[in-house]
Amino acid sequence: IPDATGQDGEGFCSEYQKPPSVCAKEFHPVCGTDNKTYGNKCFFCKAPLWGALGKEEKKKGTCWPLVSVE
Repeated sequence: IPDATGQDGEGFCSEYQKPPSVCAKEFHPVCGTDNKTYGNKCFFCKAPLWGALGKEEKKKGTCWPLVSVE
């Protein structure tokens, strides 16, 4: 399971560790280990930068039951 923050700037979310801080509104859901559905990889990867630490990707697609995070 990929780490949301990556290791040494590498990994699943490495392209989202620097600005821009705005994510596209494209819906390609990612389910986090917090059982929240993030609208896309950008929103999932930016969550730790916005104060939601310790998330990892659980699976692609929505979580069930659906708890959505922009």
